[in-house]
Formats: sequence, structure tokens, C-alpha cells
Amino acid sequence: MPPDQFFQEFNSILRLQMFFMALILALMAFYIIHVVRTNRVPADKKALWAVVLFLGTLFAMPFYWYFYIWPSADEGSA
Repeated sequence: MPPDQFFQEFNSILRLQMFFMALILALMAFYIIHVVRTNRVPADKKALWAVVLFLGTLFAMPFYWYFYIWPSADEGSA
């Protein structure tokens, strides 16, 4: 692979990686703000969820969404 092609592909992959990093940071901020402001999470579990979302971001987000965000969307339509 010629060096010019390598650096062009590297630049494209780097930009894509930066986009996903920014997306994950924005999602983490959204989830942690949601933990603090919502009444759906019990008060004694808010700090735990904030730490779990911060440390286990991609693994914890689907569980938090399933337990605390998705049910509130279903209640509004009923």
C-alpha cells in the first residue's frame, strides 16, 4: 500500500473514531443527567447508577435504558 493511500485511509478512520467517541461522551452525559434528574431511579441507587454508567458505559447503557427510560415512554402512550 502506498503511503499516500495509507494516510488517506487512516485519516478517514480517525475521523470516524472521533465521531463515535464524541457520540459516546454525549450519551454518557445524557444518561448521567437523566439519573440525577429522574424520579424513576430510587434515591439510594442514583449514585450507584452514575458510577456504573461512567465506568461501564457501553455495557451499562442498554440496561439502564431498558429499566428506566423505555418504561416511561410506554406509560405515555397508554
